[in-house]
Amino acid sequence: MKLTLEQMKEITLGALNVEVNAAGEFCFYRFTEHQMEDVYIELPDFYKKSKAAAGIRLDFHTNSATMSFHYTIKSGSSRKFYFFDCCVDGVMVAHEGEMEMTAKEGDITLQLGNGRDEHRVTVWLPGLSIVRLSDVTLEDGASLRRASVSRKILVLGDSITQGYDAVYASLSYANKMAHMLDAEIVNQAIGGEIFRPAILDEKLPFEPDLITVAFGTNDWSGQTAEAFERNADAFYTKLATLYPDTRIFAILPIWRADWEKVTKTKPFHESRALLKELAEKHDNIRVIDGMELTPHLPVFFSDLYLHPNDMGFAIYAEELVKRMIAIGL
Repeated sequence: MKLTLEQMKEITLGALNVEVNAAGEFCFYRFTEHQMEDVYIELPDFYKKSKAAAGIRLDFHTNSATMSFHYTIKSGSSRKFYFFDCCVDGVMVAHEGEMEMTAKEGDITLQLGNGRDEHRVTVWLPGLSIVRLSDVTLEDGASLRRASVSRKILVLGDSITQGYDAVYASLSYANKMAHMLDAEIVNQAIGGEIFRPAILDEKLPFEPDLITVAFGTNDWSGQTAEAFERNADAFYTKLATLYPDTRIFAILPIWRADWEKVTKTKPFHESRALLKELAEKHDNIRVIDGMELTPHLPVFFSDLYLHPNDMGFAIYAEELVKRMIAIGL
């Protein structure tokens, strides 16, 4: 049986909306129309990135012996690799895609079980690409129900939070955090983004139990000291006001190999200290020191200085969740 739009909406986690385009493909959106058409439309690179599928997954239980789907893929970032991570009962059974994005489309067929017992199936979409699915098919008469989760998390940040450079989509720190905390996340991170209060949609159709915020590294490298402080203060204030009863975790910038360089703002560690001070003005914001989350070694970074690789992300997520639990979820 081919899944309908309503069935796809039911089993998709991490998307604010799922639509069908003129070609009959399912399209996934993690930002609201207001965020995309009023905020990012004037920033072409960010607008493209806003369409990428970061944090979006199909997650459901079925007794179907197989699952198949067709996909088309487009660039949603500066990265050319894309991979689907497919898991059955939490075990990865397929890692399908390309390092160079040459095919632009493809088909994936998964073996799920014996056709009698139910299994939990999770398909993580490539987080740095624009993904369209069609002909999502289970065996006729198979059961289908959405996987339940314990909590909802809104994830805000820049390229590191969007998932640069997790070749395994399921290992980006945000996705691994979602798995570890049994959560649905809506990942509203954009590569290159800074503390920009306008990106917070007051009518976001998602009610998070927790929020993580991880900006600052682009602010430090590209903003003046005055803009850095003004934007961060306004962002934290607006976020804390919009979600007064929600626990917010402010993640200070993680280690970067060029932290000693001179920028237009304060030195790296002074800038991090300022962010801590600004965040702690709000009772519902707790600070987590990003310098404690990843090793301070280039080998854990894909570009050797800024963006974690799969190994770096795995450590990032484990250390982050450990500290979130210690503070109190």
